[in-house]
Amino acid sequence: MDRCNIDLLGMTEINFAMNLDRRLQLASALQMRFTGSRVISSSMKSKNDGYLPGGTTMITQGPLSGRVYRRGSDHLGRFSWMALRGADGTGIIVITGYRVCQNKGTTAGTNTAYMREWAMLREEGYQNPDPRLMVLDAISEVLNEWMNRGYHPLVMMDANGELDDPQLASFIQEHKLYDLIAESNDGDAPRTYQRSGRRLDYMLGDEHILASIVKSGSLGSGDGVSLSDHTLQFVDFDCKKLFGVAETAPHATYEREFKLKDVRKKEKFLEELHRIYKHQNIRKRVDELAEALQALISRRAPSDL
Repeated sequence: MDRCNIDLLGMTEINFAMNLDRRLQLASALQMRFTGSRVISSSMKSKNDGYLPGGTTMITQGPLSGRVYRRGSDHLGRFSWMALRGADGTGIIVITGYRVCQNKGTTAGTNTAYMREWAMLREEGYQNPDPRLMVLDAISEVLNEWMNRGYHPLVMMDANGELDDPQLASFIQEHKLYDLIAESNDGDAPRTYQRSGRRLDYMLGDEHILASIVKSGSLGSGDGVSLSDHTLQFVDFDCKKLFGVAETAPHATYEREFKLKDVRKKEKFLEELHRIYKHQNIRKRVDELAEALQALISRRAPSDL
């Protein structure tokens, strides 16, 4: 992270169990190396300490760590997320995700991420699970929650598919996402997988994220992450545009979630208020209360007033 000047790093398919001991070791190493850091990891549950397919990790270092407001991870090891606070209670929701490469119905080894996810989803009651689709659905739930709060989405994903994949295309369209590397550079975006000419990895964001980009690109094979057969992609942002403020001072963990000048939240609040107003028959109940009060006043003798 130091050599490449990375403030936030997302890693997918880490391939080992992030048990408590390993999480503590990683957190301790980061504290010794950086003046400030935050980390969140995801992996499947396992009694073994060795190889475990899939999994993700996200790390922040330096002043950006002060913006981390919430962190979370998927219990199946498919993704991790961080919410980074900006001005006026808004910010960005960053997700690092891993999507298995096998399609529904594929015969795969018992120790693959696909079969492990499939088996765990079956245990949860899904009769005919589709792990490739269901990870997108799970990520969508997190995105929807935070986007409703006024946060802008940034999804970093080993999608194991190209943009014309119907499931992936639908996901991108649903959340109005852009291919950040392709949109902010001329020509075709480079491949991301060493063993073929395909693009499997993407950085996706909404219009606000795209407009905040200063520079983006992809390192060569083996650069930055020598142990991976995927290339390291990067995006540099104008923090003033991205977060609404230029300084990188830590933000309070708790602050007012809703301000009138936040148009998106205001509209969402009014929409929910109208729904409750209608559902609870507020107008009718207020009218009935006013009529009952007026009737009570009318029945009272003048001497009682």
